[in-house]
Amino acid sequence: MATSRNIIKNVETAVIEHDSIKTLGEEKGVNALDYTLVIWATIVYVESRIQTKIQYPTMAEEIGFSVSHLRAIFMNQTGKSLAHYILERKVSRAAFDIVHTNDNLSAIAQRYCFTNPDTFTRAFRRIVGLNPSDFRRLRPPIKRIKLCAGVFGFDVPKHIGITI
Repeated sequence: MATSRNIIKNVETAVIEHDSIKTLGEEKGVNALDYTLVIWATIVYVESRIQTKIQYPTMAEEIGFSVSHLRAIFMNQTGKSLAHYILERKVSRAAFDIVHTNDNLSAIAQRYCFTNPDTFTRAFRRIVGLNPSDFRRLRPPIKRIKLCAGVFGFDVPKHIGITI
């Protein structure tokens, strides 16, 4: 019986929270569904699976939208594509590993599911502006940033502007 009480309490809490979010949205003049929770769920999903190959259909199913709708929501709300966001997050975590471990670059590339070291190097250079080996040599500071409510990640300096 205790379990059913917990379920009822969780449902009641969810309904109250939903009504609060709906009211807040109406106060701000939002007449469509507030996608804040969808973005939060997407960011949490990506961060918790950053060292795996993220499957869009699985992610969309777990978040509760179709792949195309989830991509559209993410682009509309954040201004960047979901694929680019995932790539940035993988590169940021890899950059942290490059600076703070002695692991070889191939192992780091593999850890973050890049198909080969060349793909990793091209993606890293596109996001950061340096090759991973130059980044390791320079060891620029990597800051902690807030990605969304309750979720923090690493942020690497983008396009450092140093000519090697």
